[in-house]
Amino acid sequence: MAHWANQYIGKPWERGASGPHAFDCYGLLRTVQRRHYAVEMPRLVEVDRGSILSVIRAIRKNPENRLWEAVDAPVDGCLVKLYKAGHPDHIGVWLDIDGGGLLHSTQAFGVCFDALLDLTTLGWRGLTYHRRTS
Repeated sequence: MAHWANQYIGKPWERGASGPHAFDCYGLLRTVQRRHYAVEMPRLVEVDRGSILSVIRAIRKNPENRLWEAVDAPVDGCLVKLYKAGHPDHIGVWLDIDGGGLLHSTQAFGVCFDALLDLTTLGWRGLTYHRRTS
């Protein structure tokens, strides 16, 4: 049986894009949350998406953060923050398919679905999972 995630896999990465033909990581997260989980997430406005530090600061200061609680284990639809060098610099959505994994968009690969082991092999450390509280 085909999963709805297949419609996104293979789409290219593009800075600031939220679909339908290309996505960056936050644009994909926003689109998936809205279309498949009925969650509206704000746009990141006036953020230099070319500067990871600007994106990190915008995500940290975003009032949306108070609507998500950290959980120990991911469940379908969880927001997942990925870290390198101790800072969150990537984000995706956890899907409970094929043993579980992350739907996300990277500059190198575009939109892909990766199992947890694949993520650690790619250098991502300190994944944190967050579930919407309301």
